[in-house]
This record gives sequence, structure tokens and C-alpha cells, in this order.
Amino acid sequence: MSPFDAGLILYSLSSVIYTCVVLWGNHISRPPDVCEDDGGHIRGVGLVIPAFNAGLSAGCMRETLAESRAAGLDAAVVDDGSAEPLDMTSLAARACGGLKLVRHHCNRGKAAALGTGIAALTADVIVTVDADTIVRERDFRLALNSFADRGVGALSLSLSVAPGGIIHWVQALEYRCILDFERRALAALGMVVTVPGAASLWRRAALQQIGGFSARTMSEDTDATIGLRCAGWRIAVQPDAGAVTEAPGDWGRLLRQRKRWIWGNVQVAVRQLLDTIGADRVGWPAIQFATMTAWHLGAYLLASWGVVAIALGQYSPTAQVTTTFLLLLSAPRLYIALVVQGDSARSLPRAMLSSFVMQVVNVLAFWTGLATGSAWRHRWT
Repeated sequence: MSPFDAGLILYSLSSVIYTCVVLWGNHISRPPDVCEDDGGHIRGVGLVIPAFNAGLSAGCMRETLAESRAAGLDAAVVDDGSAEPLDMTSLAARACGGLKLVRHHCNRGKAAALGTGIAALTADVIVTVDADTIVRERDFRLALNSFADRGVGALSLSLSVAPGGIIHWVQALEYRCILDFERRALAALGMVVTVPGAASLWRRAALQQIGGFSARTMSEDTDATIGLRCAGWRIAVQPDAGAVTEAPGDWGRLLRQRKRWIWGNVQVAVRQLLDTIGADRVGWPAIQFATMTAWHLGAYLLASWGVVAIALGQYSPTAQVTTTFLLLLSAPRLYIALVVQGDSARSLPRAMLSSFVMQVVNVLAFWTGLATGSAWRHRWT
């Protein structure tokens, strides 16, 4: 048996285990308890919107600010050194007196922009929303009510992709059937790896405990999530509260986004493991995340190895059977995800096609990121 065949078999076995974990997690999952009375321990809620060259997203920001104002939130918009500064006057009109406007003279990165926005507010709970994401008043209120649990350090909203072309359609299926589905399961098991900064809530005290958002990686939201878990905070998901985000609209932007995600996660895994050295307790969340990251990297390597083997005519019968098994394994998982999300089961072929396309994109992002040095970049661009 070749090393490639052995790797495929090992990956198949681990995929079965992970699929069972995700299905079990979704079976036992439930939203956080909704409590209209927070017991008085939450003193104010603030919204932070970091923006960099986000002129095209001004409409999204105006809508989110108007909705946040209706929900009673103070807000801070941070223009992180954009080449063309935002029209702050039009933004201020939507948020009235509860809006703070801050400009960085140069681009300092998303983590710094978040830090500036948080420092401008005094709220105990911080809502972070990307410039190209819209959150409605109802979703603000539902998420905040669910945040009444004192043990929750961060909470994720359910993300959906705004309608668009074929690229948006592919990503929309991935968000619903893979990313949100997995996050809900992992939350039930206490294993969330990323609270997406596009639409999420963070407890100020929890962020202060880990030193706030860090610019040491390209995935500041994942870094903060794992850091909070290592510090003993619980991460929650509120699937009933949603946000609509503008996903990349062309293949080039999508590839750049996935390079940042993949290699940012590698940076987080390394940094968090290093943080556990000399710590008072073992950082199991860091070990879990590093294991999952290595598992994903193994998938990219095996996929690339398989393409080479096919091109050389060396794709063995064992590899063919294992690959077929992996393809078949994805079908019931995507089917259950569609049912849980309320979609028609007739969408299964499209969901499988979307999953395949995004895996190809991720493999390309892995290799182009390695070749272009994205693995070592920390700047948010």
C-alpha cells in the first residue's frame, strides 16, 4: 500500500468520525436561553464597524447603523486609513447622536480598527459588524437577549450571503450547509473554532482578559475565539439571529479571501500552541484547533497528490474506492444540513456541486498562499 493510499484511508476514517461529531452536535444543539432580563450585569451595548476602502459598502453601513439605532445601541465607525475617506456625514445621519466617527491616518489593520472602536465605547458588550454586512433590529435584540448568560464570552450570528451571481450562489450554499451547520454543532459540544467577525458579539471583560483583538495573525476573530476558550469562556451560537453579508463577487477576490482564512488559521494554530507553553493549564482548545487545522491541510495535500497520481496514471483501485466513499459520505451530511436549514432536499445535487467547487478553490488558495508568501503576512488588506 502506497503512502497516498494510506493517507486517503486515514483521512476517510477521520472524516467519518468528524461527520458523526457534527451530526450529533446538531442533534443536541439548541439556541442560548433567551432572557429579557439580564439581571443588570450588562451595562450598555455598542456596535463597532471597521472599514477600509469600503465606499461601495456605505449603503450596508447606513442600514446597519439605522437598525442599531432602533435597537438602542451606541456605535463607532472606524475608517482605517482608506484611500478615499468615508462620507461620515451620511453615516452620522442614520445613527444620530449615538455614533462616534474615528479615522486612522494610515491603514493599521482590522484588529487595530476594532481596538480603536471598542476603546471609543464604554459598553459591556461589543457587537462587531463588517462594513459589507447588514444586521436588522430584530437580530440585534435576539442576540443580545441570548447574551445574558454570564459565562458566554462571545456569540456568533448566523451568516447568509446576499443574492448575486453564480459565485454568490456557490458561497451561499457553503455558508448554510457547511459553515453555519458545523458551527452550530461545535457550539453544542463546546468546540467552536471561529466566531466570525462579520457579525458577532463579544463581552468586553472577556476581550480584556486576552488582551483584545490581536494583529499577530490574519484571522483575528479565530485567534480571539480560541483565546477566549483557553481562558475558560464559553462560545455560543444564535442561529435564529442572522446577518446578510456581501461575499466576494469574483474568483480572484474569493481566492484571496480563502488564502487569508486558510493561512490565518495556520498562524492561529501555531500562536495558540505556543501560548500554552508555560501556561498554568493545558490549552485543550488550542490543541483541538491545531488538530482540526492539520486535518484540513492534510485534505489539501491529499487532493493535490491525487491530481498528480491521476495525471501519471498511478491512481490505484484502493484510492478510487476511498475517493468514491468520501464523495458518498458527503451526501447524507449535506442532506441533513439542508433539512435542518429548512431547504428542499432537491437542492442536494447543487449543494454537493457547491461543496466540490469550494474545495477546489480552497486547494488552490492553499498552494497560491504558500507560493506567494501569504502564510507570513499579518496585514489586513
